[in-house]
Amino acid sequence: MLPRRRRKDPHEERRKREEWALGVIKAIQKSPSGPPEPIYEPPPPTHLAGAANASGLVYFVYCVGRIKIGYTTELNNRMNQFGTHGPMPPVLLLTIGADEEDEAAYHEMFAEDRAHREWFRLSYTLREFLESQFQGSTSILLFEAEQDFYEMMQDGTAHISEVMGEIEKELRNAD
Repeated sequence: MLPRRRRKDPHEERRKREEWALGVIKAIQKSPSGPPEPIYEPPPPTHLAGAANASGLVYFVYCVGRIKIGYTTELNNRMNQFGTHGPMPPVLLLTIGADEEDEAAYHEMFAEDRAHREWFRLSYTLREFLESQFQGSTSILLFEAEQDFYEMMQDGTAHISEVMGEIEKELRNAD
C-alpha cells in the first residue's frame, strides 16, 4: 500500500501572500519618511441637485455586479450600513436631490432589470442612463468597481476549480 499524500492546504498560498503584505506594510510604517503619497485618488461620485424642494437623495450604488437604487436623507449613515453588509465595498456612483416618489419612478423605469427588491442588474439600459448622468470622470468609478468584482469572481472560480480538482484526485485514489 502506498503512503497517502499530504493534502495541500488550499489556504496556504493566501496566508503567505497576506504575511508578505503585512511585512511590507510594517516596513512602510517604520520608514522615516512614512508611507508614500497615494498615487491615485478616485474621482468623487456625481451629484445632481434635482428639485429645489427635494427632501433627500436618490442614490445609485454599485456592489457585486448589481446597482442599488435607494432613497435616503442621511447618505453617510446609509453608506456606512452598506459597508458592513456586503462582500465588497459599495461604490457610490450617483446621487440626485429627490423625494421618495422619485425613487419609485426610477424603480419603475428599470423594473425590467430588477434582481431583488431595490437591487438591479447592470443592463445596457441602466448603464446608458448612469453614464448619461455622470459628470467628470465618474464613469471610472463604475469601471473600477466592475473590474474588482470580476477579479474577485475569477479568484473564487479558480479556488473552486482547485478544490474540485483535489476532490477528484482523492476519489480516483480511493478507487
